[in-house]
Amino acid sequence: MTTALDTALSYLANGWSVIPILAGTKRPPIPWKDFQTRHATPEEVRGWFARWPDAGLAIVCGAVSGLVVVDRDGDAGAESLRARGITYPDTPRVRTRRGEHVYFAHPGAPVESRANPDNDRVRAAHPSLVGLDWKGDGG
Repeated sequence: MTTALDTALSYLANGWSVIPILAGTKRPPIPWKDFQTRHATPEEVRGWFARWPDAGLAIVCGAVSGLVVVDRDGDAGAESLRARGITYPDTPRVRTRRGEHVYFAHPGAPVESRANPDNDRVRAAHPSLVGLDWKGDGG
């Protein structure tokens, strides 16, 4: 059986910056700003999962991991993509509780993270962005 620790170490070996997240949440139990610019050591990762054995795992997006992630939430996100005629190339994706995360190579230039909540203000100003977030540098 593969554990979160095993997965974290394999992601680290793949060049991705990883951090623990508290079980059932999206909150890291550690200050994680440092890991936006550097990778944890295998010893740090082992220490985290020894301290929080039921922790989940997050990948720090941006240049540090060479990744940008589009977060599509539910029908609103799917409709935003359809309205713009956007289809994804063959790229890794992970199902989430509300939609999916779609992974892309970081372009090398800074990519700001953006969250676009599904609300009337956003719908009126940017109807094509409802239900879509992207995680870049610092995300």
